[in-house]
Amino acid sequence: MKADYYKGTEKILYNYNYLKANLEIKLKELHEIQLDDGVSGINYEGVSTCKTYKISQPVEAAAILNLEMINSITQNIKKLKSKINSIEMSLSLLSDEEREIIQMKYFDSMNWPQISNKVNMSERHAQRIKNNAINKMKVGLFGITALEEEVPIIKSM
Repeated sequence: MKADYYKGTEKILYNYNYLKANLEIKLKELHEIQLDDGVSGINYEGVSTCKTYKISQPVEAAAILNLEMINSITQNIKKLKSKINSIEMSLSLLSDEEREIIQMKYFDSMNWPQISNKVNMSERHAQRIKNNAINKMKVGLFGITALEEEVPIIKSM
């Protein structure tokens, strides 16, 4: 099945604010686990998730569980930061007009009559600007494969 990078880009944009919110939630979770891990006195620096049997089993089990949670949340945070940075970098390459229309459509959930009124242009023209912006952003978000979908000649390079 062929990937639809245009729709994928729209899905990412519609969920951008939620990605940012989830990043904040994960950062708070990580902070809370590190503050109150239930196993006081253990420094997790350099600790492996492999059982060592060098400390009592309940403490070891709790330490391993906390370390696994910390690792999982940390990986999630890295992925979220990477995706958010990709979105923001792609947005920064758009013209002010394109960025404004993307902001209103995807982040502010405005409809086309509201957008066209605010930017003082026809709905059709605002939609064309949005379409061009999405086509630019999909390459920033998905790379050369999104460009190849549009321009098969690139494949022979």
